[in-house]
Amino acid sequence: MSFFRVAIKVCLLAGMLLGGGAAMAGPARCSVNNQDSSCVGNITAAWQTPPTCPASAGWTTIVPANWIGSQYSAPQCNYQAPPTCPPGYDQTAAPSWNGSSWVGLACIPSLPPIPDPNAVCSAQVPSQYTPTAPWSAPLTDPTQLHAAGLAALANGIPSYTNVFTRSYDGPTYSLPCWDRNNYGAVCYVNGASVVGMIIAQASNASSGQCNH
Repeated sequence: MSFFRVAIKVCLLAGMLLGGGAAMAGPARCSVNNQDSSCVGNITAAWQTPPTCPASAGWTTIVPANWIGSQYSAPQCNYQAPPTCPPGYDQTAAPSWNGSSWVGLACIPSLPPIPDPNAVCSAQVPSQYTPTAPWSAPLTDPTQLHAAGLAALANGIPSYTNVFTRSYDGPTYSLPCWDRNNYGAVCYVNGASVVGMIIAQASNASSGQCNH
């Protein structure tokens, strides 16, 4: 074999070795820039839970979630706010949610606000009387009114919601043993209007002999 042929074979062998090394040094198969149709990702499957409306009070489901081939549709939900008492009424029992509606709300008519006796009653007292104490707290309990003798005084006075009392000094009046100027005012109020005002002597004649 001639030297020339031997040299060609050596060159071919060296080229094959160099080419094979370059190929091995390239990107791994199915990596970036080295993909083909056989390089598919792992396919996994899992059950999808259908979405639901909130389970908290006030929520109901109008249309549940439906399977649309690849996923569930969103459910159609509705929220009902808890009811409240209308203006002019006070709540005595709160509503509760029974799963589909609110039940149990209880309301009663509101009591009128307690008026300020200084604003509504004082203007009804004649100017010759001078107050000696503040107006009392409102008397609304019939027991209080009867104990104070104020229910009997109210004969002929229309319906009222509050009664206020106050002591005054006024014109002098004579009793068998002495003169006095003590008075009591009773103010009957309905809402914010005075429906009756009674001013009476607060001192009575004593029994027995007078001390001199």
